[in-house]
Amino acid sequence: KKKSDKKEFSTSLSATRTNLPTLHPNLFQLWRMGLNPDLRGDVWFETLSNPFGITNEKYNDLKNIATKARKQAFDGDMGGYVGKEQYIQRLQQDIPLTFPELREFHYGGCLEESLLNILETYMVFKPDTGYIQGMSYIGAMLLLHLDEFRSFVCLVSLFHYHSFGPFLRTFQMQWHFSFFEDLLRTQLPDIHSHLKQLNISPDVYLTDWFLSLFSKYLTLNLARRVWDGFLFQGEIFLHLTALGILNLLSKKLKAEEVDGCYYLLSHIFLDIDEILLFDSIASVTIPNEKIYELQLFCEQQMESEKNEKNNIEKITSLDSDCEEFGSALE
Repeated sequence: KKKSDKKEFSTSLSATRTNLPTLHPNLFQLWRMGLNPDLRGDVWFETLSNPFGITNEKYNDLKNIATKARKQAFDGDMGGYVGKEQYIQRLQQDIPLTFPELREFHYGGCLEESLLNILETYMVFKPDTGYIQGMSYIGAMLLLHLDEFRSFVCLVSLFHYHSFGPFLRTFQMQWHFSFFEDLLRTQLPDIHSHLKQLNISPDVYLTDWFLSLFSKYLTLNLARRVWDGFLFQGEIFLHLTALGILNLLSKKLKAEEVDGCYYLLSHIFLDIDEILLFDSIASVTIPNEKIYELQLFCEQQMESEKNEKNNIEKITSLDSDCEEFGSALE
């Protein structure tokens, strides 16, 4: 594909992702086949875009603040991280566990520094959010397909402009759990009944699945395709993927009691076949009214995000936050 074709294709994705029932058959088929690996990073970046107009210069300014805080902390001065110690602790715990099969993100790996950079810089960019457990998988997945600057732009866009952002808030997550339980009850009644009998509610497994966009629990190739589908179809694809996984695990789950089910739902699904998973996802038929219910909720939450004190309307509005963070380093 030519460069111009990449932007046209990704624009088409962005324009149709919230209107699943009317997707053009050709676009739907392209999604089902998975994006070309050479095209994937560009399509992700164009789809997520850069709504805050973050420049390389601005990113470097933010990163310099984060780097200075890290160096001072290494020397025993936690002044730059006052009030943010819990974020640093989570981050330090998560990095070595991120994509354990890949050396790139581990000590001395070629992407370890970049991963630290974008996550610590995000803490400067949005100090009231800080670092949330599982965020390292989001950053790492982006870095596998994009350079450091574009990965940071996509991370910010995903959390604060894309409707994935509301997943970071408890109320919105609870709404998704309830929505998913309705789907599970109608789509997979046997599994719903079995898990309910064992007192295993959706929040037990969906929290980590959703917050890592399944990157923590699927093999890398499968996770990439789930990201393709999510950026193409939106939040409904996360629910479809969860239903598809539970459908494939149904026989094993129904044969297990509480401990066995917990184990199955909280470990990497190494034995899930790519074709079977996406056939399972495609076999799920969600009524249009449920799709519109989810779409309406996500749109309302995004609007609320945009109007919240106007604190992330433009990148320049974050200067005061950055100064406040950086002032502790002086």
